[in-house]
This record gives sequence, C-alpha cells and structure tokens, in this order.
Amino acid sequence: MEGADFSEWLELNIGKSFVVLLNEFVNDRRISPSQSTKMIENYIESCSEILKKHVKSGRKLKCEGAISHYNCIDGKWDLVIKDLVIFGKSLGRVKSKYVKVSGKEVKKTIL
Repeated sequence: MEGADFSEWLELNIGKSFVVLLNEFVNDRRISPSQSTKMIENYIESCSEILKKHVKSGRKLKCEGAISHYNCIDGKWDLVIKDLVIFGKSLGRVKSKYVKVSGKEVKKTIL
C-alpha cells in the first residue's frame, strides 16, 4: 500500500487484537505470513475508507491531541500529534498514540 502508515490504525485496541490473532494463526500454520500481511493491509484500507467517507459526507469531526513536534522546510509542514482522538456523531471515537500530518503552505499570489 502506497504511503500507508501501519501504526495509526494498528494502535487501536481492535487493531492490536487483530494482529495478535493473526500472529497466532501464522504460528499455528493456519494462514501464511503473506496472508496475514494482506489481511492487515485490508484492515488499514477499510479503516481509512470509513474515515474518508465520514469526512466527505460533510459530517463534523472533532480532534483532540497535543502537538508533539513540528517543523517547516521549504514550505512543507510536518506535525506530529500525540494522543490524538478523532470523534464524530456516527464515527464514535478513534484514538491513536501518534499521528503525522504533512502539508504544503499555500502561496498567496498578488494580482
């Protein structure tokens, strides 16, 4: 998966439980390591899609957390937010220990 940060969705309790279960299945030879990897990728993709749909629908999301550190190089900002909680009416509460947010400054043009 391109640009996926496994740590974000796997830090959720359900993600941790899923990984433990998959590891047990691999150790018991019930599934292969590549099958386990594919299942984790599908889990992360599904979580991301749910969040995207929630945001695109116009529903309100609220975020809480603390900026751990940030920097700006050549107009590109990187922020690391610690103990992030995203919540919304139909989404519930999504927690992550650390989330990295990147973005570029918008250049204002004067006409």
